[in-house]
Amino acid sequence: MYRPYLARLAALVAGCAAVAQSALAVNVAEAVPAMELADQQIQVDSRIVRLPVGQWNYIALSQGAVTSGGRKIGSTYTAYAMDVQGGKMRSGIVLTLPSGSFSASNWLNEPCKDETALFKNDFGGSFSQPECLLVYRRRSHLQGAVTGVYAQAQQWMNATSVKLPGPVYEVVYSKYAGSDYGQIRVFVPTNTVANDQAIIGWAEQLPLQLRRIFENRDSLAALSELPVAAEKVKVQPPVAVADGRLQDIDAIPYINDKGRERYRVWLKHTLPRAFAISPTGSYAYTSGASPADETLPSAPVERALLLCNRSSKTPCKLYAVDKAVVWAQDSGLVAGTPQKP
Repeated sequence: MYRPYLARLAALVAGCAAVAQSALAVNVAEAVPAMELADQQIQVDSRIVRLPVGQWNYIALSQGAVTSGGRKIGSTYTAYAMDVQGGKMRSGIVLTLPSGSFSASNWLNEPCKDETALFKNDFGGSFSQPECLLVYRRRSHLQGAVTGVYAQAQQWMNATSVKLPGPVYEVVYSKYAGSDYGQIRVFVPTNTVANDQAIIGWAEQLPLQLRRIFENRDSLAALSELPVAAEKVKVQPPVAVADGRLQDIDAIPYINDKGRERYRVWLKHTLPRAFAISPTGSYAYTSGASPADETLPSAPVERALLLCNRSSKTPCKLYAVDKAVVWAQDSGLVAGTPQKP
């Protein structure tokens, strides 16, 4: 006798969860770029794609139309989200989805014809309903003359002084179904990925993750973590510049009250230790040489800079190391500033 009630309750809970999830995501059909994606999700109408862990910004949008016989039967949205860490592009994702479904069965788009890709799988798709996965090596990204969302993304990078990535992998997955479709492009700097097989292995997960949402049979999809290596950070030996200021919590620039409280806690940590800050208010603190996350550097100085850069749009610098302040406000030259490996 309780089964109908429990079924209704389960449906209600699932519905509430879906509403809550939707309330958090940025719906590009309504939101104007640029803005931070604090919850690392992007939405087109009722469909949500959860992005890999990162500092994501929704930076560009273009709208298009689905036509049949010269008549518009639907609208499309193409949104660009970029993960920026330490003032550099870590990765970029361009998602294209239509607004709702429509009556269409024979697509004229040909996303799978290119034979120049590093890797290609067309899954035996038909001409009228193609499906394919492509991986390319590109010499550059967002350089030179570009159009659409890429032109907007280029302008945003210039305005925010985000560094261009250089050579990138471009992963493209397209799926055209009976009354719906979707496409995703993922850009990852080649110098952050171990080799071609690493990015291809990651790309091969996309059909399983996205096929159903591209067919509008699911409303939520989650991308797996990108196969990028932890950023290598080389630092100069830190030099004390203000030994007597270590305990002066109010002297720390940029960070808010919560950050100052974290610094107060850090002062009680055992050596070795490091505290890093950035002009945009980000901070990170470390201690010890055995981090719980084994992928992170063992040295607290390198680890603090790496963690701080992950949450900052501008490069982080060391404020204090062990028992001394190493941040020099006047010169702007900071011991421990990250250098290219």
